[in-house]
Amino acid sequence: MHAQTKLQLPKNSSILIDTNVLIDSAESVKFISLYEQMREASIGLVLSEVVKLEFVRGTNNHQKALDFLESIFKTSDGGMTLPLDSEVYKRAYEIEKIYRYQGGNKKSGFADLLFAAQVARYSIPKRLTNQSVLATENHKDFLPTLFDLLQIINIRVESGSIKTVGFYIFNTDRFGELL
Repeated sequence: MHAQTKLQLPKNSSILIDTNVLIDSAESVKFISLYEQMREASIGLVLSEVVKLEFVRGTNNHQKALDFLESIFKTSDGGMTLPLDSEVYKRAYEIEKIYRYQGGNKKSGFADLLFAAQVARYSIPKRLTNQSVLATENHKDFLPTLFDLLQIINIRVESGSIKTVGFYIFNTDRFGELL
């Protein structure tokens, strides 16, 4: 049995989980240890309304998908859902402009753009604890122009495939410089 890398993120952080991580979590019990590590490290799980819609929409059984989300984002464990507000939309527009300029005219998907804007909206610069951290397997969707990689965790699933989950923080200083 291969030992999984220990999750080492800022204490008391909140992790915003991308849709792709949820999909793989629903399909493989190997992701359970990742969620257990998050809870042991006092890391809260945060669900984006955008990710919730994208996840549920991509399934055949909406109730089963909602039940799965409830099991992962239990309110008793401090789980919460981030709403969309005018500040998120403003940040999405600003991030799109930066991505187009810095990323070689990269066009982000609408959901990824809103999700990135939510991460940006709730990120507080230069904290050693209580960071908003993005967990994703779609590394190319969150350019290094604005997202700094903290850690990578590889998870070998039942099929033998290896899933690579990256944990990123939004670089608020760089964002401010690029506006």
